Amino acid sequence: MKTPLIHKRQVSKNITVYYFTKSENECLRIEYDKGWDFGKESPSGARLTNIEINYQNSFIKDEFTEIKIDDVPEAIVDVLRYLA
Repeated sequence: MKTPLIHKRQVSKNITVYYFTKSENECLRIEYDKGWDFGKESPSGARLTNIEINYQNSFIKDEFTEIKIDDVPEAIVDVLRYLA
């Protein structure tokens, strides 16, 4: 399986949107508000909002910064692992 491309877009000081692009038409968008990450020292959970999945279209990646999985908040990585 091909490794998804990961991009981010900073919306505000606290809110970042992460995009995981699996193919030309398949992608996942997750909005992350660091104010809702419960546990900087000892993780206890997080609230992720505005999760969107697309099967027939993709996002315009030119507007975003490409990043690596290490740059994604641990709360999002945990959700992705949980669903895998």
